[in-house]
Amino acid sequence: MKRLFPGTTGPLQAGIVRPDRRIERLRQAFVESRAVCVMSVEEGRSFGAERGRGSSCGVCLLDQTHGEGARPTYAQWRRHVHDAMAASDMAWFAVLDPAASRDLPGLLWTIEEEPMVWPLLTGGVPREVAVRGPLFVRLEPNGELAQWFLDGAGEHALGLVCAVERGGEGGLFRHFRRLLAWEHPDAGPCLLRCFDPRVLHALCRFHDAQWALCVPGPAAMLFAWEPGLAEPVFLCGKAGCESEHHAGGALPQDIIAYLAGHNL
Repeated sequence: MKRLFPGTTGPLQAGIVRPDRRIERLRQAFVESRAVCVMSVEEGRSFGAERGRGSSCGVCLLDQTHGEGARPTYAQWRRHVHDAMAASDMAWFAVLDPAASRDLPGLLWTIEEEPMVWPLLTGGVPREVAVRGPLFVRLEPNGELAQWFLDGAGEHALGLVCAVERGGEGGLFRHFRRLLAWEHPDAGPCLLRCFDPRVLHALCRFHDAQWALCVPGPAAMLFAWEPGLAEPVFLCGKAGCESEHHAGGALPQDIIAYLAGHNL
């Protein structure tokens, strides 16, 4: 298992970069393609309140806007994500869930000879446990790992894929590592599986918009496909923005109850 960056024991300092107009052009392309409907936070809250379905928190699922007939197919979503990767020179990563496939994580080393993979469970966690937890994986546009993810995410909840400005890779790693670690009020340390598309989809339906809005962090774009409901999720973050959550903080009871009910 490689270190996050050769010659270091931890993630690089997050780079703060100027906003890039390319990000906005890519966002607009997704809106025009109707693969997703991107809204501001204020628009999302207003939209959700009017329909009594909670805030859409910066991303509006298609059945809330255009109706069933406008929902993209997985093939369309796959093509849109592929094109976004090809059109951007940002750094791309996946957060993979080894529980989604019995062949993970070993499969990654058969797809690429030397994949860049780092476990997000750190801090004294045994290696054999860490590699069975969420994995932070570098993707190259048109690379074999990227193709594998896009080919399989339609049937399996493999995880999510996101883009960050170059120089912000370490900040993205830190963000996800902090975002995952919580304390359950009854059971002790727990993992918020926001890298699971089913959980991420549920967070986009939750009445408190901040739960979904905090997931992308410094990622300019975050994509996921919920295979059970066949629905896409698209969230946007901001360069330099990392989770303010202190790892090990108490997970609120309302989000615990909501996620348990949503995923029954």
